[in-house]
Amino acid sequence: ALGSALEEQRADLTALVFAADPTLVEVGRYKNQEEANLIRDIMYDTYLADFLRHLSKERTFSEAHQRGNWLLVNLLIEGGAVGWVSKTDALTGEKLAVTPENGVLAVLDYSKFKEISNSLLSELQRIKAVRDEAALKKLFEEKAPLNAIQTPWAKAIIERGQRLAINSGTVEQPWRVSRNLKFRTLCEDTLLESAAMQWRRF
Repeated sequence: ALGSALEEQRADLTALVFAADPTLVEVGRYKNQEEANLIRDIMYDTYLADFLRHLSKERTFSEAHQRGNWLLVNLLIEGGAVGWVSKTDALTGEKLAVTPENGVLAVLDYSKFKEISNSLLSELQRIKAVRDEAALKKLFEEKAPLNAIQTPWAKAIIERGQRLAINSGTVEQPWRVSRNLKFRTLCEDTLLESAAMQWRRF
């Protein structure tokens, strides 16, 4: 099980570490380094949101991919790269006090996010290369403990997830963000807003 978590997280970390690599600008994937950095930062933001969304739906850290995600997220929290911030009150527009019931994870330092991701990728590569099973077990036991599902914030995320429509079924979000930062549906090149009118009847 830990081997699967290692492989899943190595894949994620490779994308997170090399998302804004200058080579991608050189080959034309991005028009300049500023755009590459912007997309990388969006990936980091989305990674945290996706982690919380999966937790609210799966209600466990034991699934291999989520266990690997939890490993990185915990290291990011410990390292000060990410932290809990409060949502904004929908009526007043004011920031609420941070509590397990209204807190969300946010990137506090994008450079540190990359640094910690790079360090973890290096260690997971080393563990795989020399088959250091003892180090793998210790890493996950100490930095991705399964009993963290009992912490107040994890319980709150799961409870909040019960009220999300996206968790009512098994279909993933049917949209993506295009290169010009527009929401597009996956089934056709249509703006999400226009497609939503068709989905209302369902």
